Amino acid sequence: MSTFLPMLMALMMFTMGLSLVKQDLTRIVQAPKPIIIGLLCQLTLLPVIGFFVASSFQLEPHLLIGFMILCACPGGIMSNYISFTAKGDMALSISLTLVSSIVCVFSIPVIINLTQAAIGSTPDQIKLPLLDTMSTIAWLTLVPIAVGMLVKHRFPQLGKKLCERLTTVCSLLLISYVLYLWYLQYDAITSAFSTVGLPVLLLILLTSSAAWAIGLFSRLGYSQRVTLVIETSIQNSALAFTVSAVIMNAPQYAIPTVFYTVAMFIPAIILIVAGRRKGIATPISD
Repeated sequence: MSTFLPMLMALMMFTMGLSLVKQDLTRIVQAPKPIIIGLLCQLTLLPVIGFFVASSFQLEPHLLIGFMILCACPGGIMSNYISFTAKGDMALSISLTLVSSIVCVFSIPVIINLTQAAIGSTPDQIKLPLLDTMSTIAWLTLVPIAVGMLVKHRFPQLGKKLCERLTTVCSLLLISYVLYLWYLQYDAITSAFSTVGLPVLLLILLTSSAAWAIGLFSRLGYSQRVTLVIETSIQNSALAFTVSAVIMNAPQYAIPTVFYTVAMFIPAIILIVAGRRKGIATPISD
């Protein structure tokens, strides 16, 4: 399993690269406002609320660290699919996923090390050197994305077919890993349920509500607000698992992610139902 997660992470990022086109890059410059708001929600709002919730419930250090690892891993290809299904703004969703995948190379080790410092530990104790971690995450995210984009550019039809099939494959593989981790850490997970369950649900409620309110205050349209909530509440579980179990070699840090991987779909389901009742067409461009 030590090689399975990095391979799955790379495969998911390659699949995301297959879904990107040149316009996704130019849109970032042409319409920066909703993207900047989304990044602030993903990279600032979510970690701040996450640390507040975890500290308020006085989670044990390994659960608190796992909580913050989760909060530091935004987006992923799953959020793009959910945004499409919920009648969100697909252009915004894809652009946010792309930019956050780049930024998280730097933000993940910073957020985790700040968490360690805040609870009285040092980064050395969790073996998370800044530059090495950035390099590892870059190889697992940016390189596969670039390769996927290259394949899509050179072989458009092949890229489209691969993207459709690999999206399903990646989802099934991620579900399989969650079940495997549940089996492997069954005692720890079941004993932690009463401790982690409520904080996870509260985190989802607070971040989703805050993202929607920020969207309203910023005068974003309905479809953009939907995407903002999804991109803030749906986390990159595969990356969080990889950071916990592979980079940090601490599977116990992944316990909050196990719960979150299931619970994070609650706001998504609500928005999907609401979107279908409103009969809104899914925007594909700004």
